[in-house]
Amino acid sequence: TPSREPGAEYTTGQSHCSHLDGLSRLANPPFYEFERRVEPDRDGKAAHTASDGCIIPLGSFRISVSNLPTSRGARGRHRHIGHGENMKAARLTSPQTFEMVDIETPSVAEGEVLIKVQASSVCGSDIHSQYHGLAKEEDYPLPAGRPCHEIGGVVVESKTDEINVGQRVVVLAGPTFGGLQEYVAQTPDKVLPVPDDGPIDEWVMCQHSGTVLFSAGYWNNPAGKTIGVLGQGGIGLSFTMLAAAQGAEQVIGIDLVEARLNKSTEMGASSTLNPDDVNLVEAVNDLTDGQGLDYVVDASGAAEGLNTVVSIVKRHGTIINFSLLGGRSTDFNHSAWMRKAATIIPTQVAGTDRPTDTIRQMIRMKEVDYVDPGKLISHRVGFGVDDIQGAYDMYSDHSDGVIKVVMQQN
Repeated sequence: TPSREPGAEYTTGQSHCSHLDGLSRLANPPFYEFERRVEPDRDGKAAHTASDGCIIPLGSFRISVSNLPTSRGARGRHRHIGHGENMKAARLTSPQTFEMVDIETPSVAEGEVLIKVQASSVCGSDIHSQYHGLAKEEDYPLPAGRPCHEIGGVVVESKTDEINVGQRVVVLAGPTFGGLQEYVAQTPDKVLPVPDDGPIDEWVMCQHSGTVLFSAGYWNNPAGKTIGVLGQGGIGLSFTMLAAAQGAEQVIGIDLVEARLNKSTEMGASSTLNPDDVNLVEAVNDLTDGQGLDYVVDASGAAEGLNTVVSIVKRHGTIINFSLLGGRSTDFNHSAWMRKAATIIPTQVAGTDRPTDTIRQMIRMKEVDYVDPGKLISHRVGFGVDDIQGAYDMYSDHSDGVIKVVMQQN
């Protein structure tokens, strides 16, 4: 462990550290945290020194976020927006039908910030539930701005010392508002600063992939393991991306859509399988010498997905379930599961008391170029009602090779 200079500021990152004695022989050397001393450059901005050395071996990948680089923003709590004025917002008036409405710009309470939304994205959970009509008939129209919880923008008013005006941020939605509106007000614990560089919509993807980072923690250190991911939408591709980056021996992407399988290879899959073209169990056995997979992720959103992953996991293997069925159910092959003696872990970071931790970590991981969830974006559209309707229909129908679609606001 290198010594610290008194009074110096340090940030953390990660490295394979394969140059260290004893580690260079590994095909997939473990990841380590390293610390870098922060020094001001000639303009007074932070500039990192070279790595000072390896500190902590990482099993399940975790990195420090205490000194996460953020947008600088303007100092202080100021810039008053004209409350009482109207803004544009989309809302569902009935299943799969949007309209654009004028609603009042949110007021900002003490301790909150107001964000001008610049980009928002569709998530599969938006589609499975409210968009497809699983809300009660009397609940329509839904509150303006929903369903949409992946949001990015810039702070235009702040009544807290924690977040500055001008900072770019990723925002978690609230119970009564979503990202399909021009402005949102939120408390600092759900407002996550991001760096100034790069398109804001690419940083929004950190919210999406950050939820996956939480669930991926259950495979601990995947180096040398075989991992299959059923479903190669945005969530499944995030699992594929992380498994490959963390050194899994094999990462097998499984989907029925060829465009998604092509994307899976781009995100790091060593093999891809389409169950329409092959016998899935036989193909997995061929790739794993008849053993099955150490870990299988169900990110399919299909009712039959759990039975499928049971069929390809190895005996005493582990299944990580991230699949949201939106009220649907299926018969479970209990006998097959018992024969495999597999562990099934249902995961959902939103149900924890720290839902933003892994999103912050994903922001840091993107900032240091460890992984890039921004690559998930396949389509960008505007913010008119036809744009929004088309985006949700495209995502719902899996058409035009869609992975992640972003709605951009000027």
